[in-house]
Amino acid sequence: MSFSAALQGSVSSGFGGRSVGKGTETVPSITEWVIAELEGQNGILGAYPFLIGSDDWMKKDKELVENNMKLARVEEDLIDKIWTTDRPAQPNTDIHGMKLSFTGKSWIDKLTDIKQEMKEKNVDALVVTSLDEVAWLSNCRASDVPYNPVFMSYAIVNRKADTIRLYIREKNTKLLKSRDPEMSTDDLFDHLNIGRDGNCASRKDGNKICFEVNCS
Repeated sequence: MSFSAALQGSVSSGFGGRSVGKGTETVPSITEWVIAELEGQNGILGAYPFLIGSDDWMKKDKELVENNMKLARVEEDLIDKIWTTDRPAQPNTDIHGMKLSFTGKSWIDKLTDIKQEMKEKNVDALVVTSLDEVAWLSNCRASDVPYNPVFMSYAIVNRKADTIRLYIREKNTKLLKSRDPEMSTDDLFDHLNIGRDGNCASRKDGNKICFEVNCS
């Protein structure tokens, strides 16, 4: 018998009519619960990979395989399919490049340190998905998350190609937004040393590395 379930990586789940918190001593993990419920059924646990970290995915897959089950990729976010009305808009606030007096270190110097560490560990590429880490690396701030100065994004550092790319929503609007003089010395595109179109080819200073911006 094959069983398919949707795994969305929620912090808490309702099992057996009671609300339980993941990670407590008396509460099973999601995979432990699935294994117990589907014992002997050769179950398939469907999951949307864009909502689960790679380490967590591999850990869950290993646990399932050891119990004659498997983790399968779901091509669409099932929540998107059923939540079609009265859904809040995704956060999309302005992004500001921070003054050096606030950050203490330029993003170029931070990137230099990161690439040196990557070289020492023989790493070719680094994908930065944690929002606070992207904000730290780029020296940018926004208000996409209440009470947190971060913005919806991710970044990819390619050491061999000597590039760094930032992925954000509505890049053209955000890059051309007027700077906040209290936080920023430069407009966002100048802060990241790119052209108004987000590309490195049109940057003012061709000698400096650029933080190319793409739409996510």
